[in-house]
Amino acid sequence: MTIEYEIQPLLPKDSASYYTYFYRSDGAHVEAYYYRRSMNGETPEIRIIEFPAQDRRTSVNSSANITSSSTVPHAVVADGLRVPALFSNRWSCRSETAALAPGATDTNCEYSNAKYLGYEVWSVQTRVGVPPNHVVLELLLAPTLDWHWLQRTVRRGKDGAVLGIVKAVNVIEAEPDRTLFEIPRTAKSVSPKEFSRSVRPTCRDCKNSLTRDR
Repeated sequence: MTIEYEIQPLLPKDSASYYTYFYRSDGAHVEAYYYRRSMNGETPEIRIIEFPAQDRRTSVNSSANITSSSTVPHAVVADGLRVPALFSNRWSCRSETAALAPGATDTNCEYSNAKYLGYEVWSVQTRVGVPPNHVVLELLLAPTLDWHWLQRTVRRGKDGAVLGIVKAVNVIEAEPDRTLFEIPRTAKSVSPKEFSRSVRPTCRDCKNSLTRDR
């Protein structure tokens, strides 16, 4: 499965940016930032490949021909190999929200009569953190897409101000191209610090620490 996301600009002077997630049926997935598959072609220049079954994460910069590998944290391993809820009901929605936002409280799930990109969704609101320094997380979860989220809004708890909005703009249900998960044999292995110098800084909303994407 492939999901393309758009990070909504919060200021008029800003422009939208994109990133894409590629999910394989065995739990492995690829994260490609500053990239939209339908616009930029098959292979992203920068990609992070996670193999939960092997406890391994590898970052690839194809233009610089370098890679950097590390051990996948236990929580990511467990989440990557976890079987998502099979049914579309409120209990499943709450269970999936707990997996996406560990420690979240006051979770409310409501089935939405409106579809998103043609998929049925559950509308979720949950609290992360302790008042007054908490945030409110609003999600649209798609049960037929293994409960992946299709929209995510983060609000400041004390006044409801929007801190970030990310929306799915395209979904491809087929298995992603296997070459996305291949590590270049000729690439030089470098330290994470050296690898980070080869890419531009990640935008603040690209990988929100409040949720973990499967």
